Amino acid sequence: MREFVVGVEYSNEETELKTYANTVEGAIDNVVQLTHVDKLYTIVDTESLESWDFNQDLTYLRDLRKQMPSNMAMLFTVEEN
Repeated sequence: MREFVVGVEYSNEETELKTYANTVEGAIDNVVQLTHVDKLYTIVDTESLESWDFNQDLTYLRDLRKQMPSNMAMLFTVEEN
C-alpha cells in the first residue's frame, strides 16, 4: 500500500489530504468517494515523489460511480501526456 498526498477542494477550501492505495488510480477512487471533496488538483506519491496535476471537478466521476453496482470495481489508467 502506498501513501499519496492529494490536493483537493474540500468543503469549498483548498487543502491537502492523505490517502492510501496500491495505485494512483486507487487514490483517485478514494477521493471520489469523499463527498465533501469537489475538485482534485494534484496527487503526489510520497515514496517515489511522482506527481500528477488534474484540476478536475469530481462530479462526473462521482455520479458515474453511484450508478455502478457495489460489486463492480471502477478501473481506469492515469497516463502521462
